[in-house]
Amino acid sequence: MFVCICNAVTEDDILGAVDAGARCVRSACEATEAASNCGSCLDRVENLVTTALSGCPRRMLSGNLAATA
Repeated sequence: MFVCICNAVTEDDILGAVDAGARCVRSACEATEAASNCGSCLDRVENLVTTALSGCPRRMLSGNLAATA
């Protein structure tokens, strides 16, 4: 599903940025170019990053996030 329509950034792109080391909304946006145009997707990006970094059990079970310290 698209998170940022302006730059065609998907949920998987954001989660991939977190997997690659993004530890805040700003770094996830920089890695994917999400929210760099109109910014209306910033809340969606924040929710995805926050959920991923919180160790969401559903995400951990799917194997999409390496264990974080």
